[in-house]
Amino acid sequence: MKSNIQAFTLIELLVVVLIIGILAAVAVPQYEVAVWKSRLAPLKSIAQSITQAQEVYYLANGEYTKNMEDLDITLPPFISSQPVTGYTRYQYPYGTIVLSTANKFIQVLLYQNDTLILTYLQAWSGSEYTVSQKNMKNQRVCITSNSLGEKICKSETGLSLPNKTESGTKYYVYTNN
Repeated sequence: MKSNIQAFTLIELLVVVLIIGILAAVAVPQYEVAVWKSRLAPLKSIAQSITQAQEVYYLANGEYTKNMEDLDITLPPFISSQPVTGYTRYQYPYGTIVLSTANKFIQVLLYQNDTLILTYLQAWSGSEYTVSQKNMKNQRVCITSNSLGEKICKSETGLSLPNKTESGTKYYVYTNN
């Protein structure tokens, strides 16, 4: 009696495993970048809200405020405030938001296991922050010296090369939308 059992050959199984391995090698790094961009998103949103609130305050009062309580903004409950002279620091599970009232910019610091991945910086109109002698009005900066941070900055800004590199730190400057 002849058996009609059909099975995959070892070569066919190896080819399938190889294809799955290649797909995983491509997908996993992109997944990691997407996860970190999603962790950065609420911090960026808060930074943009603070920037807009500062501009509204300026229009109403003729100067920028150094006191967060003066701004017409409610911060999410997952953020806790730590006022320090010259700036206010807000803690977030994956990072920190620093509002620099002296230099008129907001800095978002994103951490992984106490290692700084990237700094996202947004300045308002009266900012004294510059990159390559360029005033930061209506600009954002993604700053990193970390390979994961570089992938996030490239994905975030759409730039393949940084605008400035200094001592291993890369600056990706892009315009507000």
